[in-house]
Amino acid sequence: MRFLLGGIFVLITIVSDAQNITLFYKRYGVEEGLSDASCNEVFEDYRGFIWVGTQGGLNRFDGHRFIHFYHKPGDSTTLCSNTVTQITESADGNIWVGTYGGGISCIEYLTQKIVSYRLKTEDAPETRSNRITGIEHLSDGKIVVSTEGGLFIKEQQESEFSPAHLKLDVSPIMSRRACYLLYHHASEKLWIEFSENVHCYDVREHVLYSQKNNPKQWNVFAKVPNIITNRNVEGKIFSTDEEGKLWSYDYEKDELTPICPNLDSLEIRPHMIFYSEVLESWLISSWEKPAFFLQEKNCTIDATPFTEKYKGSVGDVRIRKLLTDSQGNEWLASGNGLFVRNAKDVQRELVKFKDDVLKINHVLENQDGCWLATQSGISRTESYPTCEAFCDHHISYFYPKNDHEILVGTDEGVAIWKSQSRQEQILMPFTDSLKFSYKKDIVQFMHIDTRGRLWVGNWSGNLICVDTTSYQTIYHFSRPTNAKEWPTSGLLSISEYQGEMLIGFNGGDGVWKWDEQHEKFSPFISSENNPGLVAVIDDIHADDKYIFLGTHGGGLAQWSRQSGQMKYHSRSDGLPGDFIYNILPNEDGTMWLVTNAGVCSFHPTDESISILNTDFVQEIPLYSHSGSESLQDKIWFWMQNNLYSIQLHGNASQSIELAITGFEVFGHPRNNNEIAELAYHENYITIEFSAFNFTHQERIEYSYKLSGISEEWINHGDQSTVNFSTLADGEYVFHVRARYNGGAWSEPTSIAFVIYPPFWRRWWFYALVMIFLAGIVYFIYRYRLAQILKMQQMRNRISSDLHDDVGASLSSINIFSKVALKKIKDNPESTERMLEQISQNATEMMDSMSDIVWSINPKNDTLNSLLNRIKQHSNEVLSSLEIQMRYDIAIQENQQLSMIARKNIFLICKEAINNIAKHSGAKQASLKLHQEGQTLLLEIMDDGNGMEIKSGKGGNGMSSMISRANEMGGTLIVEPNQPKGTRIILKLHITRISDNNDPLPSSHLQE
Repeated sequence: MRFLLGGIFVLITIVSDAQNITLFYKRYGVEEGLSDASCNEVFEDYRGFIWVGTQGGLNRFDGHRFIHFYHKPGDSTTLCSNTVTQITESADGNIWVGTYGGGISCIEYLTQKIVSYRLKTEDAPETRSNRITGIEHLSDGKIVVSTEGGLFIKEQQESEFSPAHLKLDVSPIMSRRACYLLYHHASEKLWIEFSENVHCYDVREHVLYSQKNNPKQWNVFAKVPNIITNRNVEGKIFSTDEEGKLWSYDYEKDELTPICPNLDSLEIRPHMIFYSEVLESWLISSWEKPAFFLQEKNCTIDATPFTEKYKGSVGDVRIRKLLTDSQGNEWLASGNGLFVRNAKDVQRELVKFKDDVLKINHVLENQDGCWLATQSGISRTESYPTCEAFCDHHISYFYPKNDHEILVGTDEGVAIWKSQSRQEQILMPFTDSLKFSYKKDIVQFMHIDTRGRLWVGNWSGNLICVDTTSYQTIYHFSRPTNAKEWPTSGLLSISEYQGEMLIGFNGGDGVWKWDEQHEKFSPFISSENNPGLVAVIDDIHADDKYIFLGTHGGGLAQWSRQSGQMKYHSRSDGLPGDFIYNILPNEDGTMWLVTNAGVCSFHPTDESISILNTDFVQEIPLYSHSGSESLQDKIWFWMQNNLYSIQLHGNASQSIELAITGFEVFGHPRNNNEIAELAYHENYITIEFSAFNFTHQERIEYSYKLSGISEEWINHGDQSTVNFSTLADGEYVFHVRARYNGGAWSEPTSIAFVIYPPFWRRWWFYALVMIFLAGIVYFIYRYRLAQILKMQQMRNRISSDLHDDVGASLSSINIFSKVALKKIKDNPESTERMLEQISQNATEMMDSMSDIVWSINPKNDTLNSLLNRIKQHSNEVLSSLEIQMRYDIAIQENQQLSMIARKNIFLICKEAINNIAKHSGAKQASLKLHQEGQTLLLEIMDDGNGMEIKSGKGGNGMSSMISRANEMGGTLIVEPNQPKGTRIILKLHITRISDNNDPLPSSHLQE
């Protein structure tokens, strides 16, 4: 069945010849960074970012750039699908994304990690269950999702979505169970559409209200036959009845009321309906016809943004979402890009006239109206193209004589129009007496000077000056035979300042100046004396310091009266265009510049430029005026059959919501919880920020400072990214502020971070170094002390050895010597025995001294030296007795031995060998040296009579051997009375005998 909205599109198509268009949108497409031009969803998060769901991925927008999120097949950490249909935000700041066929993805706010969910139910195919039609976040943390396969709910503590098993009022044929969330009420009631039937699901009570279950007798179930999917219209359900009328149901009041009851029926079936808070209008989108705005109060229709072609229109595309963000921006997600407009921005209006043959040449507003100079007479903006005066005449220029009289440049001459009484009169017909070139010449400008004279210039280069009372010619300048007297070019502009008259020419002849004394014009400013000047002068403005020239393609030229120097301002300096058609001075000293690419303000004091509007671009470079000021603080400017106006008041002030949007270290993003602390090598930092201006980013200006380096504000223009390289360690605070259109600076926003020094420059490292150095000093002290004690012990040991061995021998020698001296005469035999004993003691003393010197010499600190010493002593003692000595060495002979170890081992072996020689009566003996693990085993055996070993002289007996073994931390085992001989076993730990800390230098020792 076709639904009718009678009269709506009749009203749209039956339009007046002049139509006011007040909606100008800025479009974002692929060229501006959007991942795909087909937009399904637009959403604003609490931080101010705009999220856009497209057919080709998810986008996050901060006013400067789009950040993309895509699906990568096989990568579960990416978006579950590129076709994004729904976006919402949970209380924890996470972004929930619904897709068509891929399920749901959640982007975690802090980590930017993406977690995806697949929805399953036994009642519908999995493919349909993952086509998301709506997402809602409930106050208790639940996430509710509507799909083409039904309704799903995820509890806050659960990790998966579970289907809500509902008994629906749908036809059995409707097996796919397509579900659409209409809206979510604060009482946790979800209004849902199933098969064009409305249902209400109470999430808390798990009750489904419908036509079959309607205990509260809600009208919506009985009287709403056909649901229109509505978006972001809180508390409203829309439907059409059988007659095609549009109805609105208010849940709170349980009221069903018609929308615009004075309209007839619908010719179309609405696809979606939105509400524009800014326009107080319904935005209705359908499948069959272009979208349109339906005004809520008076039911007027405005389809021009969707049907007319002008810069800023949307076009005939389906509108899939309308969003009004926190700054008053109105966003439209469509099949042909993302559109945005700001209701707080400048008030703009386009009067677009249907008659393309007519051309607007000039506009003037006085007390009686706004008047248009056209090719077919004078008209008013309210009645165009109805002719008010001079019909069928080409009107080229207006000049106000007073509040109710206008001088008019026509193709018949200069005329006057009394706008209050509607009277017209030709004052100065173009006749031969005026010597204009031809009858239908075009008046380019008119001006009444300070002496009351009227100056009129035309395109052909004629300039006349007439008396305003008699209108008789005073001066006349025309194409001369000598170009030095008057240029051959056409006239474009005129300006007077304090009696100084300036004329601007076409053809590169620059500016000429009037000499009142000599009654002639002469060249004043040209490209010859000002290289670089484009000397086609569309407009002139002079003051006491400068003369400003609006050039035809060369931007704004600023000539200094004091220095005579010329300065140029062009697009590279911030002008929207280089063709300056009009310079309109303001009371505060600023100037409005009407260019071929928009309107801007120029401030001579600081030479700053603020762009007011760039929506209205002149398609061709005109050689005529294209701007004038109105009485209502507006600027009028025109092109062909289009008349534009811009409201000037309040354009320099706009609220700014400034935020830091990104923090990167060497190009790698850092999350908010990681920003505070950085390592010393993480010193290349990129900071991004945005004022979240989505319509005129070029009007936003930023400045910043980095506390810790400088407290001076640095102007950064419209750039929203700043880099800091090779930052030293320290604490920093980055501050940024913004302003709109040259207005006041906003309150700065800041972010603090610290770069830690390398570990070798931190206090704890210094402390460790001091402790380490103190430890080294203490170790050296302890080592030195230990060496001193060790040397003292050695001295004591040597002293003891000398006392035991040498002292005893010397004492006996001394005694025997004295006795021998007494008996040498009386008893020679006894004296001889005593001398023999003295000789024997001296020999033993020399052996002992040799042993002591050998043991303390560091040259003998190896096992090989010890074995050689043992072998030497064995040969000296045993060879004369014909006792054969065998050696079995199974250990590395370069083993290092301490002084004490080699001394004690040698003396133990010496004592054992001496005992073999003196007491064993053996024929053979052996010495075996080997290692078991960390134990050194020394065995000395003989095949003698096995008698017990008795103590020898000087304390070198068995007790001395045991004592020496104990001193080395070893064990001495004696196995006597064997069947054949005796075995002595010495067990020593390797580490106890390998210490080679000998305190005596070798230079002090002599063997």
